Formats: sequence, C-alpha cells, structure tokens
Amino acid sequence: MAPASTSCASEMAMTAEQALARTLLLTRLHRLPDADDAALIRGFATTTVTIVADERNLRSAGAQAAVTTLVGLVAACGMRLRLVMPAIPVVGYQPPLLHEELTSALCDLAADSVPGAEAEVAVRSAPGDLVFAVGDSPWTGEADRAWRLAADPWVGRMRPVTAVVEPISTDFPIGALAAAAVAAAEPYRAGVSAASLRSHRPDGGWRNAHFRLRARRPGHDQRWCPDDGGTSRAAPSPGIDCGGPRLGAASA
Repeated sequence: MAPASTSCASEMAMTAEQALARTLLLTRLHRLPDADDAALIRGFATTTVTIVADERNLRSAGAQAAVTTLVGLVAACGMRLRLVMPAIPVVGYQPPLLHEELTSALCDLAADSVPGAEAEVAVRSAPGDLVFAVGDSPWTGEADRAWRLAADPWVGRMRPVTAVVEPISTDFPIGALAAAAVAAAEPYRAGVSAASLRSHRPDGGWRNAHFRLRARRPGHDQRWCPDDGGTSRAAPSPGIDCGGPRLGAASA
C-alpha cells in the first residue's frame, strides 16, 4: 500500500481541541457552563501526574491494570505523566498495550492519545505533581497532592499516601480498575482548577474513597457514587445526586 500523502496526513491530524471536544462539552454542560475551551485545554496540559510503583506490586496483573487504566484516562485529557517504576514485562492481557515491556508500552499509549499528552520514565516526582502510589510502593518526594491506590479482586480504594495498605497482588482486575477510575477524577479536577475555573457543585467527599461492587438488582443501577461512608451503593434509576460527578454506571 502506498504511503499517505503529506497533505492527507495533515488533514487527518487532530488538534487537542478536536480530540477533547466531548470532554469540553461535558464540562460545560454539567460542571462549568461558562468554561473557556482554550483555558481548559491549558489547564489539562499543565497538569502532571506521577505514578509510583515498585516491582513487587507490578508483578501482578491487577496492579498493571490499575496503572494502564490510569495512564489511559489521564492521557485522554491531554495531561503529562511521569512513570516512577522499573522496566518490567507486561503481565497478562493489558489492552490496549502493544509492547512486551510495561513502561515502553505506557509511553506509547500516552503518545497515541490526545495531542500534547505524553509519558516519560522518571526517577522522582516534581513539585506541583499529583502523585499516585500503587499498593504499598514506597514514595518520598515533592508533590502538590498524593494518594495511594489499593485493591483486592472486587474492591478498589484511594487512600492518603501515608496510609498503610497491602500490595496489589491480585490478578483479577475489577477492584484495581475501580481504584484507577476513582483516581482519574483528581487530575481532571486539578486541570479545571488550573484553568482558574470553579465548579458550581461541591467538590468535597471524593478523596479517600472506598468503592465496592455490588450485584445489580432489578430496577437498580450500580453507580460509582460515594455516600457518607465512601462506599458505592446501588441507587434506584435514574439515581440520586451525591453532590459530585458520577464516574459512570456499571452492572455486575
């Protein structure tokens, strides 16, 4: 097959504004009616997330699923990532990774996402970063804010970085995927704040969240929506407003 012409390739290239069109629209519809697209894009682009993981945690498919999902969600907002982790083979099936070595695959995943998104292997976090330590991976350094992700087969948690948690040793990914999805809300909120915009909804109650997957009951939707105790609950459709954005709906 003949290679595409330069003009054709240029026409196919997307801008960050085009790639983020849905995110920007949803932000205006549900969070910030008067949001300026350019300011939001700059806010996302200047947000950097550091993911810290040691070899012991990364030996499990669950931990790698959490890292892969968090990288994908953060990069999908056009943000930058630092990967403070060793080179290690990919464990199990980790879509959409294409390479056999984890950090190289994650860097490629970010590069193939929204224009401007990128990931790099680093030795430490930097001031202003949002840091997520995986399992009991040790972390010391500078950051704006920092959390710790923990998971067992069916439960995902986001805790203060000083919390004592177990390593993520499970190969069953549901809890790890939930932890990553919860964590991804924080960079989004940081990007909005960096754009000097404020949500019209309260933003409390999202840290240190603890989510449990429950079986779907007739007439109920499972929603990742923390109640006062920080545990998700099945709410009758169409659901109830918990004072913050839902992370989506799922059923077991």
